Formats: sequence, C-alpha cells, structure tokens
Amino acid sequence: CAELLHEVPDIILLQEIVPNTLVIIKKELGKKFRLFSSAEFFEQYGHEAPPFFNIIAWNKETIKRVGKPGLERFSERGNHRHLLSCSFRMRNGPKEDSQFFVSTSHFESSRSGANDRKKQFQISLEQLTDITEGTGHYSLGIFGGDTNLREPEAKEILTHYQDSVKDCWAQVCPDTDKETKYTWDTVRNQNSATGGPIKIRTRYDRILFTTCRSGCCPDWFPIFWKLLGTKKLSSINLHPSDHFGICSTFLLFPSEQPQPTIVTPDDSSDIIDLT
Repeated sequence: CAELLHEVPDIILLQEIVPNTLVIIKKELGKKFRLFSSAEFFEQYGHEAPPFFNIIAWNKETIKRVGKPGLERFSERGNHRHLLSCSFRMRNGPKEDSQFFVSTSHFESSRSGANDRKKQFQISLEQLTDITEGTGHYSLGIFGGDTNLREPEAKEILTHYQDSVKDCWAQVCPDTDKETKYTWDTVRNQNSATGGPIKIRTRYDRILFTTCRSGCCPDWFPIFWKLLGTKKLSSINLHPSDHFGICSTFLLFPSEQPQPTIVTPDDSSDIIDLT
C-alpha cells in the first residue's frame, strides 16, 4: 500500500485479494481512494463470495465513477474466476471525451487450465472491443490483470484482435527491455522461486487496451510503463508479492494533432495513471 500511495495513481487494479487483505487495503487507501471489490458485488446480490477476488479503486480527487460496476462470471462452476469492470471519467477532462472503461480479472492458473484461460482472455477482449464501438461507446477501454497466460496462448488469442486490441507494454517498451517485461520472475523475485534449477521469467500480468473504433473521439496513447514491487520489504526481507506490479500512464491526445512520442508523466497534464 505504501508504494501505491507513493505513485498516487488514478486507477488501481488488484487481483487475488482475500478478506483479511481487503481490511488492510481499505484502511491504508481509504482516505485517498474509493474502491469496490467483487466479493462485495457477489454479497450484494445474494451470492456466496469467492475465497479470493478482485478490486478496482479510483482516486477521489482525479477520477469520477460514471457507471455501475459490472461483474461477469466466466463459468457456472464457481465465482472465483470472474471479470470485474466499471466506467469512469477524468474530473479535469472534457466530460464526454475523457470517459473510459476499465476491467480486471485473475485467469485460470494451472497448466491444465490452458483452454479455460484462453477462453477467459477472449471474453475479456470481446468486452473491450464491444464498449469502444457502436452507440454510446467509450473512447478508451482498458483490461489489466493477472492473466497467467503463457506466451503462445496470448499470441494465439491476440491474433484475432490485432486490428483492435493493443498490448500496452509492447507499445511503450522495446522488446529487448527485460527489466520492464517480466512480472513473474524467479530470477529477481524470491517470492516466486520454484526451488528447482530452471529459472522462469514470463509476462503473466498484462495491460491491454482499445480505443474508439469509429474515429470520432480523441485518441489515447500509453506513454509510460514500469514495474512495481521490485524491492524487498526490509521488515521481512521479501518482496510485496510473488508477482511484480505494473504502473502505466495513458495520455488523452486530441485526434487532430500528430501522435505523440513516448514521454514521462510529468510532461503532460491530461493523463491517467493506471496501477
């Protein structure tokens, strides 16, 4: 929570939260952020809350929620795999042009769950493309979460969305930049160490986005990316999580101007910081 407060993002997406952790998060972030969890969503509608769940939080000063939270279960078998979403707008931005949509999830993790994982990814991307086209569409749709996708699985699904969905890391960072790429890294993160001789470095956690399909809205561009939680906590000599977090910044850019180059967040005012 200390690192999140230091970054002061506009939106926070958290996965695999348990009830005890939720109490801490509300206490530490409550003054600066409003939030809702999928556990509360299930309970509100009379369903049993899953053992672990997702959170979307937004900065009280910079972001206004403009729609009701949404939740979609991926399977009738249980509630623990689901897609949590909501729509927002920037308080200091144009009322219509600054509206955007955010979703998050924690996909199936086991090796044997590859087909379920790919289906969950496809459902999430379908939602993104749907909300940025048609009547009343948003100018930006963002999905960020723990996908557990192996690289071949991600490429297989993304092939079908190559004209609409973009990978935030690929847009901002060069492919050779290993320091920003791997969010599950047994070389740098001892929490994720398998104990075996093989070191695994992969990109389980991703941010995908799509923008207005009809060209009637100003454009959004990701301009910044870094990993969070890469330093150990001195009190326990461990990293905050077995995954590294992601911090990314999006710039709202008028469509009549040329596409911007990659800049740092301090160089622009119309931005969304997503963590």
